[in-house]
Order: sequence, then structure tokens, then C-alpha cells
Amino acid sequence: MFQLSMVLQVFLGARIFREAHFRSRMMACLVMVMGSLLVLYA
Repeated sequence: MFQLSMVLQVFLGARIFREAHFRSRMMACLVMVMGSLLVLYA
């Protein structure tokens, strides 16, 4: 759940505050989400 909220925070930060490096931040969040899913289903 925490990792999914991070994805939302990165998306909203890019949209509302026009933060830079959206792609790299989103890729890092997706890697963390995938890692948590691996731990969850292992």
C-alpha cells in the first residue's frame, strides 16, 4: 500500500508542482512496487 501511494505522490508532484525527472522517479517507484510484490508472493 505504501509503495502505491508513492507512485501517486510522484505523479501528483509532476502534475501539480511540475517537478523534474518524472520518468526516473516513476521508474524507481515501479521497481519498488515490483519488489514488494515479489516479497508478498514469495
